[in-house]
Amino acid sequence: MKILNGAKREMKSSCVIILVALAAQAAADPLTVHLRPGDCLEKGRQAVRDARKAGRLGADEPATVVLEPGVYTVANRFELGSQDGGISAKGVVTYKAERPGTVRLRGGKVVPRSLFVPAAGLSPGACVADVSKLLISPVKEWPDLCKTVPAGPWLYADGAPLPLARWPNEGWAIFTNAVDRGINGPGSFEFVGDRTKMWDVSKGLWMTGYWKHDWEDVCCRVKSIDIVSNVVSFAGSEPFGVGPGTWGVKGRRFYAVNVLSELDAPGEWFLDRKAKKLFYMPDPAKNGEEMVLASFADSFVKLLDDVRYVRFENLDFEYSHAPDVPAIDMVKCADVDVKRCSFSNIAGPAVGIKGERCCVADCRIWNIGGTAVSIDGGNRSALMPSQNLLVRTDIGFYGTLKRTFAPAVSLKGCGSAIRSCRFHDGPYIALWYYGNEHLIADNVFERVVLEAGDSAAIYSGRDSSSWGNVVIGNVIRELGAGSEMAAYRMGVYLDDCDCGDAIIGNELSGIGYGIFMGGGNGNLVANNRIANCQKAIHLDSRGDTWKLYTKAHDGNSWWHSMLKPFDYRAYPWSVLYPAASRMVDDHPNLPWMNTFDGNAVVDCKIDYEFDKTTLSVTNRMKLVKTPRAQPVRLSDAKSFRLESLDGHLAAEFALDVAGRFSWHLEKDGAPVVLSSPLGFTADGRDYGRLVIPVEAVRADSPDFAGVSIPLADLVTGAVVANFEARAYSDSISWRWRIPGTGRRRVNGDGSAWRLAKGAEVDILEKGSVSGFPTAWRAVRAADTYSLVYALSPSGFDVDGEIATPWRETVVSPCGGREITAKEALR
Repeated sequence: MKILNGAKREMKSSCVIILVALAAQAAADPLTVHLRPGDCLEKGRQAVRDARKAGRLGADEPATVVLEPGVYTVANRFELGSQDGGISAKGVVTYKAERPGTVRLRGGKVVPRSLFVPAAGLSPGACVADVSKLLISPVKEWPDLCKTVPAGPWLYADGAPLPLARWPNEGWAIFTNAVDRGINGPGSFEFVGDRTKMWDVSKGLWMTGYWKHDWEDVCCRVKSIDIVSNVVSFAGSEPFGVGPGTWGVKGRRFYAVNVLSELDAPGEWFLDRKAKKLFYMPDPAKNGEEMVLASFADSFVKLLDDVRYVRFENLDFEYSHAPDVPAIDMVKCADVDVKRCSFSNIAGPAVGIKGERCCVADCRIWNIGGTAVSIDGGNRSALMPSQNLLVRTDIGFYGTLKRTFAPAVSLKGCGSAIRSCRFHDGPYIALWYYGNEHLIADNVFERVVLEAGDSAAIYSGRDSSSWGNVVIGNVIRELGAGSEMAAYRMGVYLDDCDCGDAIIGNELSGIGYGIFMGGGNGNLVANNRIANCQKAIHLDSRGDTWKLYTKAHDGNSWWHSMLKPFDYRAYPWSVLYPAASRMVDDHPNLPWMNTFDGNAVVDCKIDYEFDKTTLSVTNRMKLVKTPRAQPVRLSDAKSFRLESLDGHLAAEFALDVAGRFSWHLEKDGAPVVLSSPLGFTADGRDYGRLVIPVEAVRADSPDFAGVSIPLADLVTGAVVANFEARAYSDSISWRWRIPGTGRRRVNGDGSAWRLAKGAEVDILEKGSVSGFPTAWRAVRAADTYSLVYALSPSGFDVDGEIATPWRETVVSPCGGREITAKEALR
């Protein structure tokens, strides 16, 4: 009996153990939710929320919403809040297709061809369909003046946008006589020819044109046409007026658009917006393809403030008409990935990023109405990078509905990167950047800027505070070489006194100007190969001749006024960009601080084009015309992981997403210091920038694990500094060694400690170095610290090789010679 009872107890205990084990296994398994066509994404979101509420899914456990093959019609914006993501990389919430290329999220409505009947009173073959049942809501009318994507919906067939009824059917009409240049009101011009007699202005007539400048197109409603004088008058005021424009080109390009009477070419269409009648001229080549009206006027997905650790994979987004509204819209997000997705036939951007550490990778984006991707983030005042990334993505046929001021990529903020992407087939600038510390590397630009003039594949300008950006290793070619605008197109354009950027190791060919610099200072142009261009490198002195730059509205110099919001004479700007203060204080209007070194010019009509004033200051520039092959690439950079002897601490030293030498620190696998920039500035050179870490040398001892990391210069390939680090059981120490002789000027430390949530560290100084004053700990940004020399804010001098004191980061708070805390920087 006792044995039997014992057996029962043993069996019961075993069952409990098995049940507990099964429950633990179930809890450990990731949550997977399946959706089918007809389901909405909200169903998947709710399943994740319910699992967390019920305790089946921990906050740090992954979840996946799998979309089975098919078309998912999108009628409402899908929103994710802070509760819908993960709290670490272990708990990512993923929305993905079951198989690549099988899931289409569609914001348009199919127009059955059976709806069309012959249309009376139009060109033979034209037909019309009543689409009132497809367009339930009122349809917006076009405004008098349209500088953005026109109001939708838009018609697509064969997976491509169709042209509105227009004249001429292809190309441009030209006028040369501006009757009223539109200085104080709407402008007008003299039309050449008698086509105007066929148009009824009362039924609505718009014209799209480059009315003044070849870098801006505007769609204007025609108010009247004087049949006697053939003068066309606009209803709205074109911002820059009407008349002879950029680079002295007199003829102005335009075409009439959205004109029902011009429905005469295959594929053209017109929508009667009040009656909701869709007119169409069938294209025999596309009769078997589906026709779609893109009518959804919102984001497909919007991620609200503080969403983190969400991923979208292998989803195809298509057919929406939401001007200036991204299909995936990230607002103050972090660690959101969009991978292997496609975006097509969308009026607004495919992806809009405002946040940090967000990534768009391996995507395909085409047939986009204006800008394809917009990126913003980081802290420009503190010069802390966002580390957003666009990588290995193909962007083509952008700007299909808004031709200018809609680059393929708009890049702002601080410390983002565009790497290994392809840009092609667009009317305007491919990449327009503003801000600081961005990296544009190893991309291919071809057949872009096909329509605009005075534009470029890569453009920045009108901002003397936009320092620290690097354009390296890109290929730029075939920028509309056969057109009349070819001479007015540039590969890289640092426009209107842009300052402080580095253009290194790029290949440019078949362009009007290879590299065009409109004034500006502090720019480095090195190791580029420029072939078969009309002019290889241009630098002018517009800062000295244009009224805009001689005095700003506040009475200061324009350069000072642009830099002033960033307190450029204080840390960190004074340390990372010491040349900015020097420029403002020493003839900022003259472009004397630029450097040209090692560029190869092949078969160009003009190698270097300098105006007279620029020639007068070339003796102050570094101008070395001997070509140099690019000695190192970013891809040559090494990373090094340094672990303490007991394995508890680990620090990694490498280039970050935006190409700056950086570090991060972990304890027992948990983050302590998030990716933070490393740098030390001496003699005006920041040794954390424009370098790559190469093969490290171990320097271990019985007490610590150690390493010496040489840093090679991106321009010459020579080792210019050594970074030495040691890992102890409770701390990581480092110092800089910068070779040299004679009197040296130390501008300051540029390294940062960006602490993970809840992390605590002490920052200590070990040992003293002759000539180095006391370092103070200062707040650089939220949860981020740096070092300043409060008693020597403008720097100090040392002799010979620079060897800094050891900076020790102690993870467990302890006593010691802690670097003195200082009030937060402004």
